[in-house]
Amino acid sequence: TTTTSVICELATTACECASLGVCGWPTDSNGNGVCRYIPDAIPGMQLVECAWCAAQELCEGQGCNLEKDPCSCASAWQGCRWSTESGVGFCEPLGTDPPTGCNLCPSQDRCA
Repeated sequence: TTTTSVICELATTACECASLGVCGWPTDSNGNGVCRYIPDAIPGMQLVECAWCAAQELCEGQGCNLEKDPCSCASAWQGCRWSTESGVGFCEPLGTDPPTGCNLCPSQDRCA
């Protein structure tokens, strides 16, 4: 049989690791990570940081800053919007602000 620690070690991405629910994604100073079994994990505890896998349910609105253009920002799973309020475009959590403008990303479904 395959042990839980071996299952964790087989995960090759942070999101694959997070999906196992009992594994964490420790990283070194260069940002290289590896999936490891966390034996005393509390159910529902976040074991993989949102910076490494923003697609986790607990990360909604987090990781938006990783998106670098209006359309990828507008379509990001975690709920983001492209802001130009500071004079420089950047991706931020949607919150209560209006979504990414159609002038910035006309390919959005709502802009058809």
